[in-house]
Amino acid sequence: AKLRERFDPARYADGAYAELRPSLREIVDVINDAEAVLADAGLREAYRVNLRAPAAAPSSSARSRTA
Repeated sequence: AKLRERFDPARYADGAYAELRPSLREIVDVINDAEAVLADAGLREAYRVNLRAPAAAPSSSARSRTA
């Protein structure tokens, strides 16, 4: 909750911060998503499993298309 409050666009109502508000909204959305994952045991475990999975290497066909 503290982190969400720190980035709440309402705290930056001054016109000087107008161009930051979309980014602040996006940060708050990410914080909300993270809290939802952490609060749900199933989602939390799925996230942990994905963190441990090795990154997939690009396939040879993908490389030939970009070359």
